[in-house]
Amino acid sequence: MDESERNVDRFWKVKSAAILNIAAIERERAAKVRNHNFSENFSGCPLCP
Repeated sequence: MDESERNVDRFWKVKSAAILNIAAIERERAAKVRNHNFSENFSGCPLCP
């Protein structure tokens, strides 16, 4: 494997890890929204105005 092949390989490893990380964050955020009690309007909640 030459240098450019190694760089491409590294690029895709990093890119796929980033995509998986973003997907995990989105899932977590969706779960927070689903589990949120909107009548409970406490400060410090990112979902409450």
